[in-house]
Amino acid sequence: MAKKKNNMPDLVVDDEGAMARSSEYEELEPLEPEQPKKPNQLKQPEQPGEPDETKRPGEFEEPDAIQLDNEGDLHVTIQPLDLADTEIRALASSSCVRRASSKWNSLMLKQDSKQRQKLTIRTPNVKYAEIVVTLLNIAHSRFNVLPDALEFPQLCDIGEVSHYEKAVELVRPFFRTWAAPYTDKIFEPEYGAWLWISWVFGYRKTFEALVRRFSLEFPDVLETAAIFAGDGIGATVQREILSRVRKTAFEKILKTCSDHVNSFSGSGGAAICDDCSERHARACDSIAVGSLLKGLSSVGIWPIPTYDAMDWDEVSVNSFVGQLKSLYILRAHRHFNCHPTVNFGKAVKSCLRELVILAPEHEDYFAMFDSKAVAGDPM
Repeated sequence: MAKKKNNMPDLVVDDEGAMARSSEYEELEPLEPEQPKKPNQLKQPEQPGEPDETKRPGEFEEPDAIQLDNEGDLHVTIQPLDLADTEIRALASSSCVRRASSKWNSLMLKQDSKQRQKLTIRTPNVKYAEIVVTLLNIAHSRFNVLPDALEFPQLCDIGEVSHYEKAVELVRPFFRTWAAPYTDKIFEPEYGAWLWISWVFGYRKTFEALVRRFSLEFPDVLETAAIFAGDGIGATVQREILSRVRKTAFEKILKTCSDHVNSFSGSGGAAICDDCSERHARACDSIAVGSLLKGLSSVGIWPIPTYDAMDWDEVSVNSFVGQLKSLYILRAHRHFNCHPTVNFGKAVKSCLRELVILAPEHEDYFAMFDSKAVAGDPM
């Protein structure tokens, strides 16, 4: 016997396989045909502004909302402060947003449980807001909508937003590709922003090369820092590094000059002469020290000063080294194996090769990026 369903009579199979109606339903009256619905019984079309109950509860109603994740559980609103009536709305995955930025994660954790399905990101202007959208696209693996290339000012903008939104780690793999066309221009004046870009994104080799270049070639390191580091990202740290490297270079050079004076004057023994006896060697050293002192006086560092006693704002490290290497140190007649000028020049130049660019705390900063660096990364 089949089960009853929808009030329809059951069918019974007799011994001969013939089908007959169950006697239980024989006296039921036949069903009347279904009447068509009246016009006022039809479902009315959805009115504008009314919620559509067929939509998934978490989905945005706004047609212009960005669907970062069609099954997202987080409503993101980006509000540029320069246009009060402008908002960018998006449906996102909360887990993707949390992983993308520690700043966004903190904002979400500060909200109570009822508000954690919403995140509002306030930005200083529309351009900043559009870059935030780019960060969200990366976070949701929407790589097909990312730009293939960026102009250098755009590169600086996305670097700035990544820093302030605490999303450097998110952007770094893509930033490397966008920055590649400009890596051979890091020393050109119009690309001076590379100083802070390399600091923010942890490009250690690039940063060290730029610090070395700027601290040795420019006469006023604070003015240089103002041009290239500006007042923004890491500017104070970059000024400190540039000032320290420049000061260290001058101090090493001054010490080298002092050491040669002491050596030639006899306090260090017969220092340079291999062509004669000890008595004649000291005479040879005396000739050398006399000419060296005359040369040091001509460049304004005799007696040998301390770094702080001098005003170095008008001279760069490299130009100072050039002046010292141009000095000619005399030797005794026919002492062909004595090379005081060459030796002094090499000693001064070696001061620049031995410069330590990063202090221990800065070594630790870049070490965080070094562990994640890609093999063969030119930056």
